[in-house]
Amino acid sequence: MAHIAIAAPARGTTLTSAIYRALDAFRDYRARRTVFLRTITELDGLNDRMLTDLGISRADIPEIARQEVQRVFG
Repeated sequence: MAHIAIAAPARGTTLTSAIYRALDAFRDYRARRTVFLRTITELDGLNDRMLTDLGISRADIPEIARQEVQRVFG
């Protein structure tokens, strides 16, 4: 995953502040979505026997992914 560093100009103006808040919110969304999808992908890759051994049903996978996002980001 590529990261882009942007040198931030002064955040004094209202428009600039709004743009940076939007960018921060988007970055947060992307990071959370990445954790969610990675968890879904990893669990979905397990066969039914492995999931049963872990005490997980396929219907539980989205909730487990949401819990993982909450654990990582608080």
